[in-house]
Amino acid sequence: MNTEEKNMKDFLSAVEMGNKIFSLYENAAINKELKSYIKDSKDLFVNHEMKLKELLKKEGYNNITPLKLTQKMAIFMEKIKIKNKNDFYLCLEIISSLKTAMVKGLVFLKNNNNKVSLDYVNAAKEVIRDYDDVLLKYKDFAINII
Repeated sequence: MNTEEKNMKDFLSAVEMGNKIFSLYENAAINKELKSYIKDSKDLFVNHEMKLKELLKKEGYNNITPLKLTQKMAIFMEKIKIKNKNDFYLCLEIISSLKTAMVKGLVFLKNNNNKVSLDYVNAAKEVIRDYDDVLLKYKDFAINII
């Protein structure tokens, strides 16, 4: 596997991990409005995952990216962190996760801007922008339930 393929798959794998974590959030939410926000976010992120997989395939790479052990452990730890949290604290966890994902995504862009295809870079930028956009929904939801 060359460096370009590895880097693209690493980013895709991180997006897949995030989607699995959002499934945990959806199951943990109690408020219907919050569940709806989470479902909409998850659907958006799944679309990003599909687009990234298509771009990998377009580049001639296998688009299967099994989660790494560390990612599986992160999902497990998140499951423990959100257990028995009310919707307010669940929102805080979601906000924290989105901020972490944005930072890691920006680092990916910085390190790979000229090392992966322009289409993939643009798709990664779209993912990061959407993380920021949906974060605002959770911030507003948290503010409104205080």
